Amino acid sequence: MPNKISIDILRLKIVIDDLETVEEENRQGFLDFKSVLTEFQDRVDNQQKDHFDNQFKEVIGSQQTHKVNCSNSKEIVLSEHVEEKIELRSKTSDTLKPAWAKQLYKGIVQRTHPDRFIDFPIKEIKNKYTKIYMQAVDAYEHSKLGVLLLCAYETEIDYSHIKEAGEYIKKESDEARSRIAFLNSQIGYQWYHLSESQRLVFLENYLKMLGYKFNETKARDQIQKSKKKRRVGQRPEKLFRVKRKEIK
Repeated sequence: MPNKISIDILRLKIVIDDLETVEEENRQGFLDFKSVLTEFQDRVDNQQKDHFDNQFKEVIGSQQTHKVNCSNSKEIVLSEHVEEKIELRSKTSDTLKPAWAKQLYKGIVQRTHPDRFIDFPIKEIKNKYTKIYMQAVDAYEHSKLGVLLLCAYETEIDYSHIKEAGEYIKKESDEARSRIAFLNSQIGYQWYHLSESQRLVFLENYLKMLGYKFNETKARDQIQKSKKKRRVGQRPEKLFRVKRKEIK
């Protein structure tokens, strides 16, 4: 029968998976919304252009970043210098972490490093462990010890001796839920989940609120262009690719 820690860590896995989905939906929605606003920006009167640029610079000019880069390929991309960076980070940040974190991290890396799966024939398993590897690297770098414990759980590394494990797992779950709540309030996420007609109303109200003229035909045309790239409501596919250095 699973103990409380095992149940809590499974709940953490679910909430982290949800967070990844919400982050990707927010990113895609943001890019769609950005393309629509850019269309209006290009056609605004010269007298209004400077004002328009100032109003929308945070939306049009911002760049959102993600821990895992999604593309049309089916493997995860790792920096060619990832091993050197991991070694450097380990040396500079070990003193800020509990003693068990370094040992746990080393065990996870040994079991999940992409070099272990160079010729592995099952891509799903290869991608699974590469993703765990990347999560462990990020978790160790940023002291997300709850996520590090989750990576240990997924690689069947014993962490039962860590008395404060439950505390770190709860902390990460709370932070992930808080992040999801924040993203749910963002324009990108909201735009992603609107139907075409709802997007039209949303854009009309948004532009009119800022004092700009709304052209329904132009707006509908641009929304249609955006819709062709991805059907509204379709969840993003999580695609990964691996780039590694050859073993010397």
